[in-house]
Parts: sequence; structure tokens; C-alpha cells
Amino acid sequence: MKILLLATLAAAVATSNAGPTEFDFADPKGVNGMQIRLDTPLEPILGLAGGVRGRIRFDPTDPGATSSYVEVPVSAIHFVNPAMTRVAQGSEWFDAERHPVVRFEIRSAAVRSASQDGRHRLALNGEFECRGVKRPLAIEVEAHYLSGRLGERVKGKTGDLLVLRGAFSVRRSEFGMKEDPGFLLVADEVEVRFAVVGMAAR
Repeated sequence: MKILLLATLAAAVATSNAGPTEFDFADPKGVNGMQIRLDTPLEPILGLAGGVRGRIRFDPTDPGATSSYVEVPVSAIHFVNPAMTRVAQGSEWFDAERHPVVRFEIRSAAVRSASQDGRHRLALNGEFECRGVKRPLAIEVEAHYLSGRLGERVKGKTGDLLVLRGAFSVRRSEFGMKEDPGFLLVADEVEVRFAVVGMAAR
């Protein structure tokens, strides 16, 4: 009983003293990724974006102060069909040579809900950049703060984890990508789902 009480008190102190922390989303395990879907009546297209990186400043006592950015290298975006990957990275789509990164910059955050287990529902508002074009974007996310759990994921490390889960969609036409007539084969809307982990060593 005494050990359990001490552990509970230690966890409470760690959370109360956490304050704003910067989490690094460049995952050394290479697990972080985003699912991509372009769906039309004639041809659904599926892809995956790896290489997620970025730094997000998060305070478990004030999650509404969340800020900073996440980005993905265009070279790490791949589709099931290799030919589609080449087209997507070419000048008609992402134009990887001139614009090598897709980026989301967080400008503000609003707390939708919070729970005692470190889960927060947030509405992130910011700026999405693709092909050098910047558009406002709002993303609903679940931010799960895991105090002192870094060592369970990466052996020999001490610190915290921040897991972000959510989804959003953008339209290719808003970023100057080549349009498919009638969008029968290649959808205009790009749906993205993500579950990524950030780490803060201490």
C-alpha cells in the first residue's frame, strides 16, 4: 500500500511540474506515418507518408498553448502503384524537386475535452503548406500525454511521450496540382489519417 501511495504521489508531482515541453517527432524507430487516400467511384488510390518529423511544444496543464509544426518530406510519400508514386512526386503533383516538404504550422489550439489519464481532444488551427502554397487548415486531434513512459518505448531513455491521432482532408486543386477531368480516376480530395509519437527526453 505504501509503495502504491508513493508511486501515485510521484506521478502527480511529475505531471504538476511538467510545464511546457518540446516533443521531437523524428521517430528513431521509424514507425511514425500517415495514411493517404484518394477515393473515386472508379479508382481508389492508397498511399503512405513516412519520414514524419517536427517539434511540438505541449503543456499537459495548459494544452491550449500547443504550438510549433509537423512536416513530411515529399520523397517519403509512396503509393501502392509505383507509377503513381513517380507521378505524385513529379512537377504535376507535389513537385518534390522545387518543394521537398509538406508542412503544417500550428498557430493556435482549443481544448475540446480533457481526461485524467492524459487524453486531450484539441482543435488545432494553422497553416498547411504544399507546393509552396499556404492555406489555413483546422485539424481535430487526440493528444495523449504519457508522463515518464519514454523508457517503455525506447530502452535506456528517460522522459515523456506525446501521441497525436487524427484526420484531415485537403483538395489538390487548392495547391495547383494537375486536375483529373471530372475527377473520375484521381480524386480532388486527399484524405489523411495519422497516429504519430513525439518524444521528450529528460
